[in-house]
Amino acid sequence: VNDIENEIAPIDILVNVAGVLCMGVIHSLSDEDWNKTFSVNSTGVFYMSRAVSKHMMQRKSGAIVTVGSNAANTPRMEMAAYAASKAATTMFMKCLGLELAAYNIRCNVVSPGSTETEMQRLLWADEN
Repeated sequence: VNDIENEIAPIDILVNVAGVLCMGVIHSLSDEDWNKTFSVNSTGVFYMSRAVSKHMMQRKSGAIVTVGSNAANTPRMEMAAYAASKAATTMFMKCLGLELAAYNIRCNVVSPGSTETEMQRLLWADEN
């Protein structure tokens, strides 16, 4: 982030869009799948938002948008890790928005339903 800010241009907008979905019933979900889901869906948002917001705060301007999911509010079978990670990320963004409002930085979450992506097509192909 520092290299981009210094060598290319200031980052005015950050869009956190990376996401993974590891399916599985809770009692058999592996630690690896749980950790991978939170690492990408929640921890990655934290690290990027923290790094970029420091620069935005100095300029008193910016926007951070995170792609969430309606799974944050609607439980689904075999999606506990995904839903929990998206719920955590949604609440993180709300807290971040409160903290950054004084710096004129907007923080929003877009929470779409099912969207035709490679991840979703894999779910549709699953006979279960």
